[in-house]
Amino acid sequence: MKLTMPQTAVLIINYMLATAILVLPRTAVQEAGTPDIWICVLLSGLLSLVFGLILSRLSGLFPGETVYQYAGKLIGRWPACFFGTVMVVYFMVISALEARSLQEITSKFLLEGTPGWAIVMPFLWVGAYLVLGGIQPISRAFDVIFPITGLIFLAVMMLSVHVVDLHRLLPVMGQGPLPVLKGMKATAFAFSGPEIMLILVAFMQKPKSAGKAFAVAVGVVTLFYLIDCVMTVGTFSIDGVTARTWPTIDLMRSFELPGLLFERYESLILAIWIMKFFSTYALSYYASSLGLSQLFRIPYRTAVFIQLPFLFLINVLPAAIEDVFKIWDLLSMAGTGFILVIAVILLGIAALKGIKHAQS
Repeated sequence: MKLTMPQTAVLIINYMLATAILVLPRTAVQEAGTPDIWICVLLSGLLSLVFGLILSRLSGLFPGETVYQYAGKLIGRWPACFFGTVMVVYFMVISALEARSLQEITSKFLLEGTPGWAIVMPFLWVGAYLVLGGIQPISRAFDVIFPITGLIFLAVMMLSVHVVDLHRLLPVMGQGPLPVLKGMKATAFAFSGPEIMLILVAFMQKPKSAGKAFAVAVGVVTLFYLIDCVMTVGTFSIDGVTARTWPTIDLMRSFELPGLLFERYESLILAIWIMKFFSTYALSYYASSLGLSQLFRIPYRTAVFIQLPFLFLINVLPAAIEDVFKIWDLLSMAGTGFILVIAVILLGIAALKGIKHAQS
């Protein structure tokens, strides 16, 4: 079965919404130094939309093929193999970092004192089990995960309205546009994800609707990030946000619900939100496994299992969560930038060769 437009949109949303939403207010405020990070979110969302539409256009030229397959038709086998290998490593590192983020959150807020390996190993293996089934089982799992996590997150944000002071968001652009541009360095990282269109379009029923699917997904993701930044800064102010490693989690803990049976209800929320970490991990894992299989012509099942030791190794290499954030920054700038530049070049070559867009 092929992916419908709504299924594709849900896949993209789950891929983009994960660790970033828990740290975005802090990283954005550290870069901008002003409460204008909500503007940074809007501009980064628009930039991500443009890139996503470009990549959707490129993949739509080769229906039924991923970038690992059609790149060789445009730039030759060996350059395409190099580009594809970079993408495989990129997706593999994303998978490992999501697993590490889950480990940090779980050990700090849910299973205190539990060894990291005991948390991450089951996570890696469950992900491998899902990825073995291919894109359809992943899509069906995401169809369940998104409404649960999305509704709970929005509910928690709305419950915290009474502790928010919107005056902390003023003045708007009080220091001019420069802080906004600086803040976009952090918010652009949160919108990393357009590159997944180089994979997903190959599995769509109607490749021409890929742009629409990505636009819907970016709209939803932008809304979530916007709510997160406004509520968090409105509650803690920019000074309070920068003093917290996980400001969004602290927001969840900043108010009480009278009559609730659980004292640490944020633990329940985090347990559910872990499914979002799993989503990004699983789809990235699938993209890297598919790349290994198609580039080096090895069985897909072998490609899935051969990565597990590397995922674990990359997961344990960062000494602290701060190192994970540094790697994220480098990955979002260098990796995403390289993939987008090459993809634009591929689109230009396709145009010069007169390759027309798919009619389906």
